[in-house]
Amino acid sequence: MNAESFEKQAQKFGARTAETISSAANKAGGKVDAALDYVNEKTQQVTETLQRAGQEGWDGVRRRASDYARNAPLATLLATMGVGILVGWLLRREFR
Repeated sequence: MNAESFEKQAQKFGARTAETISSAANKAGGKVDAALDYVNEKTQQVTETLQRAGQEGWDGVRRRASDYARNAPLATLLATMGVGILVGWLLRREFR
């Protein structure tokens, strides 16, 4: 293999590598954009929920939680258990 042939192959390899890197960067950028959109959407939903809870007061929040517990008792039980475990874990770490 002569130097000229080697140089052409190196250029082709470099071009393919650049295309692959560019494609990967575009895919990663698209995924980051999608993740940011998702986070922004969920942030907006949480903000709206907190505003609604602030407007309804504790009675409204209690009523809404009670309605949810009646409609989805298993999900409520699992969520309550998860919160209890998390609080217990945090308190245990705090007082060690």
